[in-house]
Amino acid sequence: MKFDYYHPFYSVQKKCWCPGVKAQPMDQTYFETLLDMSEVKKTIEEFQQGDKEAKKKLPAICWMGTSASGKRLASDMQPTQFVMIDIDHVEDACQKALFLISAHEKDFGEYKIRLVHITPSGKGIRIVFRATQDFKTVKEHQEWLVEKLNLNELGDIDEAVTDLSRLSFVVHRDYLVYYDKALFEEECDFAPIANTDVQTQIKKKSQSEEKSLFPLISDEDRTNLEKFEYKGTFITEIA
Repeated sequence: MKFDYYHPFYSVQKKCWCPGVKAQPMDQTYFETLLDMSEVKKTIEEFQQGDKEAKKKLPAICWMGTSASGKRLASDMQPTQFVMIDIDHVEDACQKALFLISAHEKDFGEYKIRLVHITPSGKGIRIVFRATQDFKTVKEHQEWLVEKLNLNELGDIDEAVTDLSRLSFVVHRDYLVYYDKALFEEECDFAPIANTDVQTQIKKKSQSEEKSLFPLISDEDRTNLEKFEYKGTFITEIA
């Protein structure tokens, strides 16, 4: 299983950093390389120290949808069969995420939870899990897991996370709380989730026509990335 990955670029017109407009395939090896990149950790620290633009410099992953055209357009998105939940305004996010795992560890396999991490702000929790045949939409899946794990008790559920083109900023592995590599080993084997938010999405003007003045990722950068060797553990306790 591969997911769409977007490398950020600087928009001269908007005078700010923006998510990439052309998707690149991301496999398990590349994902684990990103987790260990010191530049990712540094950028997150800058964001937490008050640089609000810093987060936009982070690479981003589309966990819920993949685009055949390579452009992040709602009308092009096909479901990956994974669902994402964002929990915002979480006090002591690290401790609450670890408590969630300790309290429901036996349920993670049954509910097919594949990834839990702290968001770049340090005040949110993101969960990625496998869709089931019991529900047809992203929202139905989210409501189901929220009830099963009492996620409302952790913070505010972001109800806007329902479109398949929603991005997730990459974090350093220090922010990783739970990771099951089955995330990259599973393929769709039943009817896909309905892309119910397409009409809402296409009303917004796409930024896909804006051209990046920089390559999505240079040959030199890719060569350097390939030199990294993942040496972390799949479950990291955050002090």
